[in-house]
Amino acid sequence: MAIGKNALRVAASKTGAVAAAMIDADVRLFRAEKEPLDLKSPAAADLAFSPEGNLLAAALPFAVVVWDTDTGKERATFP
Repeated sequence: MAIGKNALRVAASKTGAVAAAMIDADVRLFRAEKEPLDLKSPAAADLAFSPEGNLLAAALPFAVVVWDTDTGKERATFP
């Protein structure tokens, strides 16, 4: 899985089946044997996976956003 040279932040799940990168100002989710997903987000200061790897959290300037790693859908936002 090629992430690219413009990745500013990178995180991987414990199993290594899912990875995420902040590329330029977008978060891209890379999943084993699936197409990458672009998650709409302002620039993230940090990225982290849940222990199971099914959720991705991004620390944004004024909130934390959580996505489902299988669907790419936003699950929660914490101001």
